[in-house]
Amino acid sequence: MSSHALTDKSGVLEAQFSGFLVDSSRSFAEPGVTPYYAPDRRFHLKKLSLHLTIDPVKKTLVGEALVEVRPLPAGTSEVILDLDDMQVDAVVDAETGKDLDWRHGDAKLSVRGLDSQGGTIRINWHGKPTRGLYFTGPTPAAPDRAHMAWSQCQDEDAHFFFPCVDHPGVKTPMEIRVTVPEGYQAVGNGADMGQSGQDFLFSQEDPIPAYLFTVVVGPLTVLEDSAGDLPVRYWAPQGTSEATLRRVFHKTPRMIAFLGEVYGYAYPWPRYDQVVVHDFIFGGMENVAATTLTDLVLTDERAALDWDAEDLIAHELAHQWFGDLVTCQDWSQGW
Repeated sequence: MSSHALTDKSGVLEAQFSGFLVDSSRSFAEPGVTPYYAPDRRFHLKKLSLHLTIDPVKKTLVGEALVEVRPLPAGTSEVILDLDDMQVDAVVDAETGKDLDWRHGDAKLSVRGLDSQGGTIRINWHGKPTRGLYFTGPTPAAPDRAHMAWSQCQDEDAHFFFPCVDHPGVKTPMEIRVTVPEGYQAVGNGADMGQSGQDFLFSQEDPIPAYLFTVVVGPLTVLEDSAGDLPVRYWAPQGTSEATLRRVFHKTPRMIAFLGEVYGYAYPWPRYDQVVVHDFIFGGMENVAATTLTDLVLTDERAALDWDAEDLIAHELAHQWFGDLVTCQDWSQGW
């Protein structure tokens, strides 16, 4: 774009050559839906590293985040992140250990005092989430049901349990460490980097928006599969039989191959997990590399004659391309 200040006329003329500001261009927004643009920012969110300690029995979360930021032309005099409900314990410059000036209120965490060239902010917090991260367990109808914790961040509920810029048009790579009680497993985004004690490690190298973040914690059963060289896994509450998992999910590798051919683009993430949880608030959610599904998909052989989850499984898988790899700029494009 040219360096001179644009008038309406100059913008239209320039758009004819460079593709910007074309009034006649087709909008990707759903008709009648008002665009909801990302907030103004003075910084680029370069990377977000999360360490979440989750106790499904106590329904508690203790978190630490390393938020790496770099300045935009306006500078980094103030870094404003979305964060609600949680109790902030400390905010420091991770590189120097110096306490930073911060204020937490109105669902925002405002941080000042970082170097003008950017840096890494370490944030420590704790709380009992009531939104974004959910806890399930025994009920009068199912007294033996195990305790679990699972996230559901769409539309903008991620900031109810970790600091972020909670808007679909803002993406960042993530490193995820989840510490869980003994006997529990954890599932997150990206490449599975293994387990160290009770820590489960995940690396999401390609940038993603906060609403596609996922974490599931519980005593889980897993069935491993593959689609060519791609690791594929099916997770469900402990006690779910291998036969049930195979009957419900066995078409997944063929679906992955089919969609790759139809789209002309191979499955874009390092693995594909499908995780069944109790009391999920939707049918499914296409979190990057790890879809969360309602336990209603675990039909027995008789019920499967009347309904099976094949269309739901294919739907959420299709979103790993459109919805996860290709994402919307704002929620007016959420269709």
